[in-house]
Amino acid sequence: MKGDNAKVWIGKHKYRELERKIEICMQENIRIKNEVNEKIYDMAKKILRQPDKLSKEIQEREELDKIIDEFIQSENINH
Repeated sequence: MKGDNAKVWIGKHKYRELERKIEICMQENIRIKNEVNEKIYDMAKKILRQPDKLSKEIQEREELDKIIDEFIQSENINH
């Protein structure tokens, strides 16, 4: 086969099966997009309604990450 213009013959049954699988993938893609959009919307509401609480949660998470990183670094030095 040469280049991108190569053609492949497939039977009618296989073609319909591929069409069905493509449709299923498209439906799943739409479902995932909707789910992600809903999560983004929920997060935006949380940010707008509780900015101080969210800021505190982020700060606590960053402090925890720093402690974990320091522990890992100390373990790497000790070994």
